[in-house]
Amino acid sequence: MSTIWRKVALNNLMASSGVIDNDSIPKGIQRFLGTTDGAKTLQSSINALKDLVDFDVPTSIPISEPYSEMLDKMVQSNAMLCDQPEQKDIVNIVMKQVDDVLKTGGQAESTGNEKKGLNSEMTREKEREQENERLRLIEKEKPTWDMFYEHSPDIVVCLDKDYTPSIMNARNQYKNTKLVVIGSNFKPEWPVDLLCATDIEESNYTLPLIPYANLVDFNHSVGQEKAKYASEVMCLEENVSEIMNCMHQFNFKVFSLNGRVHHQNYIGKIFARNIPDAMRSTKVFADLSGNSDMICNAMVMKTPCLSAVNCFLDRDYMPVPSSMDDFMNYMRTLLYKENFAKEHVEKCYEYVVSNHTYFHCVSKLYEKLGYKEFSSDSIKAIGKYV
Repeated sequence: MSTIWRKVALNNLMASSGVIDNDSIPKGIQRFLGTTDGAKTLQSSINALKDLVDFDVPTSIPISEPYSEMLDKMVQSNAMLCDQPEQKDIVNIVMKQVDDVLKTGGQAESTGNEKKGLNSEMTREKEREQENERLRLIEKEKPTWDMFYEHSPDIVVCLDKDYTPSIMNARNQYKNTKLVVIGSNFKPEWPVDLLCATDIEESNYTLPLIPYANLVDFNHSVGQEKAKYASEVMCLEENVSEIMNCMHQFNFKVFSLNGRVHHQNYIGKIFARNIPDAMRSTKVFADLSGNSDMICNAMVMKTPCLSAVNCFLDRDYMPVPSSMDDFMNYMRTLLYKENFAKEHVEKCYEYVVSNHTYFHCVSKLYEKLGYKEFSSDSIKAIGKYV
């Protein structure tokens, strides 16, 4: 809600300039001095943009103040900057929503037939922190032994590089805890109930990590077409590849998650949460370096996709181009033959949803650890997203 008066404050300061000639006081400061209405407005404007720091320690326990009263005080202290009818209307709407939430214990009714919860981001963040404390082991913040003692976990999952002697010792003490290690770079003599890695054969104690789709963040209902991401072909890469230089015939955009890609079609870094928008806004997602997980994500979003490298998928679902010309021909087919592209995405979608989601991975993990009921529940959860 503070955006209401902060916008006005910023506009006031940008529209004002030091115009009084007085050599003893800098012009930039002069406009804030005095008791005129103009000076008072500028004083209120600069105060609205400040975050005051108070180091005073109270001498008694502070009395809890209702949230609605705190907001009302904020409005009153910035009344000079929100005196227009439209601004007052916004304030009244927000205050009504807050009152509705307080009355209904967290649920506010919206207009029409919808009901929307107005949960504060602060509350959600606190809940996330509490959940992370229960579920995540961060040795710098909490000793391993304390975590095992407090929670007696059924399953502990860690990366090979994080498998420390303290985890091994705690696991040896808590015999009922199953230990899952991801990655194959650890000492063979250290105990493990299940090893997950990309370069191992499957057995009772190992689970090969093949590409999977993140069906929670990538599915048919996420992402929106946005003009800034619009393209015929997009790729998500960290390095320049030879094939990029052959894509000039298309409206081609290159994004990265980490470092800068030195190519003329490089748009910039993209947050993971914005990738679904980019995929919705392109006609074809191109994998140029073997990012098979992202290929799976594109498939469950029903975005036509093509890999320039040998993909894990059968040729019926993902052709393997034998040359640069072959790759370009496949690309043109996906772009300009609509019926072919539609058939392609439907076939790939059904295959990945039935075989290659992280729910399938977790289901296999539970099954190998002896939790057959959880294994079945993981597969059933797929129905929520398809």
